[in-house]
Amino acid sequence: MTNEEIAYMNGKRAAYRLLLRTAFNDFGEEQPLDRWRIEKMETITALRALCKAIGIDGLNDWGDEDYLPSIIENVILRAIQSTGLQIRTRQQECDSASEEIETHAAEADSITGRMKLFVWENCLTDYTSGIMFAVAETEDQARSELLKECNYIPERDLMAKPTVHSLADAVGFVVWGGG
Repeated sequence: MTNEEIAYMNGKRAAYRLLLRTAFNDFGEEQPLDRWRIEKMETITALRALCKAIGIDGLNDWGDEDYLPSIIENVILRAIQSTGLQIRTRQQECDSASEEIETHAAEADSITGRMKLFVWENCLTDYTSGIMFAVAETEDQARSELLKECNYIPERDLMAKPTVHSLADAVGFVVWGGG
């Protein structure tokens, strides 16, 4: 198609859009399907203008009835990528996000594998026994975390040997209150 033919077709489409919009307004509120048809025509016009702005020959060789996502991904995107510009498709974005999630999950697994749950039972006794617990990599780090929460812990309780649980395994505890 020559530039004059393309300009003629674009003008013809613009006139039809205006005519349709006027007709729909005369009938009252636009119906969703009518509105979608107008929006599709305006989108096609915008895509054709984009193709012209890109300046790559043959980009307007698709019909008005063609499926819009196919036009964008299979015609326009490929033409842009052929110029050396890298534009990622939705699928590429999803694949990249999945890889990123897997990487973070592996990092979390490695951290979880190092972290442990330290539990001190029968401690902080007043009328009944208390319990202390901390999540840390080492016993010394666990004690330090306890002291951040409570600035006074009796030495015999703090230095007692805790029960150690890996965070890679499920574990549950129940502590009844005193009475």
